[in-house]
Amino acid sequence: MMNLPLKIFYTLKEASAVLNERLDCTEINEDYFFHLGIKGNIRLGIFADPSLSDGGSGVLNFDSFDDFNDLNKLNYLKAVDAIVRSLGEAGSILILNSGSVKDICFNSLIKLNEAYFDNVYSIDALEFAVNGELEKDFNCCEFFDKLSTLEVYDIVFYSDKHNAIHNADIREKYLSLPEYEDEDDWKLAFWFNDDFSLSGQDMSSFQSEREIHKDNCLILGEDLQLLINGKCREPIIKHPRKRLNKADFPEHELKLHPKRENSINKIILALSEKAGLDLSNHMTAYEKLDTFAKNNKLPLPNKDTCGGLFKNAFESKQSN
Repeated sequence: MMNLPLKIFYTLKEASAVLNERLDCTEINEDYFFHLGIKGNIRLGIFADPSLSDGGSGVLNFDSFDDFNDLNKLNYLKAVDAIVRSLGEAGSILILNSGSVKDICFNSLIKLNEAYFDNVYSIDALEFAVNGELEKDFNCCEFFDKLSTLEVYDIVFYSDKHNAIHNADIREKYLSLPEYEDEDDWKLAFWFNDDFSLSGQDMSSFQSEREIHKDNCLILGEDLQLLINGKCREPIIKHPRKRLNKADFPEHELKLHPKRENSINKIILALSEKAGLDLSNHMTAYEKLDTFAKNNKLPLPNKDTCGGLFKNAFESKQSN
């Protein structure tokens, strides 16, 4: 079969015209691609920076990177670094999560703060930042177009030879020791800033009022070629991290990573001790905290969320 002289990406209107011509039909329209995107058979995306300017701000924030297996941390580092660097390019494409594809399809548009993303396509490198098995772990990331890279990520050093990652201040000497270049392989990369957190902050302040319309969506040329050849991608089974479209995930898949859960429990226990809250009765503790929050005009999660966290913290104290 004749191959299409591929562009890197097509608008869905362009893709409809190409596919109708190649398949000698007229019924294919934009909705056809959305339904394939919902099923994961093709990848749909949007430009990270619609103005296609160089070095624009904007970062992906991963909701739960603590559960990245330590044995694979170096691979995750490289993927995160590739994502960060790709977003610094003009024309990088954010790959929409299938749940967000569904939302756009049935609502015609969604706002940036309602959208989730699974990957980044680098037009400069002509490849996805996250490839292979790691694709299962990178999903439901949020894009904050009012944040810059250095606000969210630290510069670190990594070495394949030593299978190690070190903060820049620890490996500072490697910045100016060219005599070691042949013997060692330390490289610079971006990695998560442990001191940065969006929790407790007004999330909308880090995102513009940008709307994502159906017409903004793109299909990758390689996926369009598959359709022309009568094929499609095999959907990637993602490890669920967030509830999208009110999907019900098994309880064990929504639990925090043990390290993060342990840290949260310690913080709650320390703060409850300071505030004089008795966590043995977690709902009573919540009611006292809720009264304080309302009197001081402070936001607070609902009673089920707070009560559950208090209960978990108390049980962790009892088990130690």
